[in-house]
This record gives sequence, C-alpha cells and structure tokens, in this order.
Amino acid sequence: MAVPLTYRERAARKLPRLRKLGHQWLRVAAAGGRPTTRVVFVVGSQRSGTRVPLRVLERSPDVFTFSEGTSPYFQRVFLQPLDVIERLLSRSPFPVVALKPICETHRVIELLEHFPGSRALWIFRNYQDAVNSASAKWMSGREAVRRLAHGELQAASWRAGGLTSERLEFVRSVYSDSMSLHAANAVMWLLRNGLFFDLHADRRSDVMLLRYEDVVEDTAQQSARLFGFLGLDDPGGARGRLYRSSVSKESFPEIPSEIRERCESLQSRLREHYASVLEPSIALVNR
Repeated sequence: MAVPLTYRERAARKLPRLRKLGHQWLRVAAAGGRPTTRVVFVVGSQRSGTRVPLRVLERSPDVFTFSEGTSPYFQRVFLQPLDVIERLLSRSPFPVVALKPICETHRVIELLEHFPGSRALWIFRNYQDAVNSASAKWMSGREAVRRLAHGELQAASWRAGGLTSERLEFVRSVYSDSMSLHAANAVMWLLRNGLFFDLHADRRSDVMLLRYEDVVEDTAQQSARLFGFLGLDDPGGARGRLYRSSVSKESFPEIPSEIRERCESLQSRLREHYASVLEPSIALVNR
C-alpha cells in the first residue's frame, strides 16, 4: 500500500508548477495582455504512456499541462462541461493548455471540433506491454469486458464510449467467465485503440499519432516532431531516453488466438499509419 505524501512533499511537487505559472503571468504583464489559448488533447488507451507527451510538453514555457483528475479542468477523471473549459481557457495566461482526458478518448473528434485551433496527440504502445501494465495495476478488466458482453453499457461507463455494433459483437464472441485478466485487458486495448480508425482520426490533419516506444527511445527527435506539429518552438534539452526500462520488460502469457490475432492486426495497422506520416515529418524537422 502506498504511503500518503506529507504536506511538505505535496507542496514540493507543486512548487515547479507554481513557479512556472507565476513566471508566465509576469510575461503576460510585460506583453500587455494574455494570449489566445489553444488546447491540446492527449489521448489513447490506458497504460499506453499518455503521461509521456505531457512530460515532453511541460518543458515548454508556453504550455501548461493537466492530467485527468487535476482541477480545475477535470471533475475526477472526466472533463468539466465544455462551457466551463471555455471559461478556464479564456483566463489562462498560457498560449497552450494540454489536457489528458484519457477516459474520454472516444470524444476526441467532438472536442477538436468544439475548440477552434485545437490539436490531439494520440499515443499507442505495444499491446503486450500495455496489457501487462494494466494487469499489474488493476483487477477490473474482466468485469469491464463482462459488462460490455452482456450489454450493460451504462454500467461500463466510458469503456463503452464510441464502440460500434461490430466491436460489441466481437466482445460477446470472445467473452467467457473463465477469461484471464490479460485476455480481458487485451480486449480493452483493442477496443480503445480501435477508436483511432473507427473515429477516422487517421484522416485528420489535427491529430498526430505517436508511438510510445519511439518517444521514450529517441525523445529529442520525437520532441522536435511534436512541437513542430503544435507550431511551437522546441525548448530543447530532451533526454535521449525516457522510461526506456518500460519497453518489453516482462514476458507475456498466452491469450486466446482470436484476441491475440486481432490485437496484432490492429497494432500492425497503427504502425503502418504511423510510419506513413513519420518520415515526412522527421524530414521536415531535420531540414
């Protein structure tokens, strides 16, 4: 069981953000007015490294970041109503605010279309590593898949968001009461990452697909690509490797072949799309 942080430890964690906020207000005062704030949404499936793009963005003096559950933009793990977010953005001193509504990844197109000039960063990770991580952290995967298989969509909450009838039929076809935790979490990985194509995010110029393994293994180059996509100066100073030990660090158990094959097929499709847009953007960064 984790030991609760002391008041001093909590304050120490918040201090860099408070300093950054104070410095930005000084910049605003010197400029004679606050900028128009754009929003960036960081999305993907659970345990796929969605925290990593925030770590990269936090290095910029122009970006302030908020993970899910962080006030004032979130109410627990969900975004505040959109009119509340609009008011908060109108008061922000930062040119860019980055939000990570991971449980609302299925809303990403709605969010992009609601906020003019917004962008989305969608990160995916090797399904075996993501499933291993989810299975070590949570025991809820089987119950989530059971609810989807039995049509208990309201109880499934955000996990049912954006799912097509074909996706739900697949869940019904593979679910069993004896399903392993890893198999259930593999189904969830498939459903949440499948949204990238189901929502046609692959066709949008305001969505950038990131591969977790590349970001952690070549942070500097991927940082330049990310900031270029957002139209911001790369602050530099990115370490060459970030969380490198989290890549393929554990073996993966056997799961039913129909689930494994679907995951591998989707993973290949994500990698193909990523590769198709990677080379032009990297060439632009290196010019």
